[in-house]
Amino acid sequence: MRWLLGIGFVVAAALVIWAAKAKLSEYDQVNTGLAETSAITSLKSVHNAQTLYFSTNGKYAAALKDLGPAPGADLIPEKVAAGLLGGYRFSMTGDAKKFAITAQPERPGSRSFFLDETGVLRASAAGEAANASSPAV
Repeated sequence: MRWLLGIGFVVAAALVIWAAKAKLSEYDQVNTGLAETSAITSLKSVHNAQTLYFSTNGKYAAALKDLGPAPGADLIPEKVAAGLLGGYRFSMTGDAKKFAITAQPERPGSRSFFLDETGVLRASAAGEAANASSPAV
């Protein structure tokens, strides 16, 4: 009879572990979605900052730090200007007439994003770097 109680305990423990794993997976999906939303919002902020920078200076900023707090133009938050926010690494290239910014996830399984002076946001599948030929979001 004791062995029956033992089996019942093992089954109950397995069910608890299974339920916990399901909740963690759900939490992970929500967290990934929030990180992607934050990255997209930051990219749009950089695009708006570049538009303002261009209208003021007649050229695009060459680097994120040029758009950030002093000695930059103070148009984007310090963390974005530093290139790291919400689990994404931001990098930008640019010259007087064009720019491109990418957001690469630090965690596997998330999409990467690309935005340039055209304002078209592009994303890649998880594990691939987004670029100008990636599908529009």
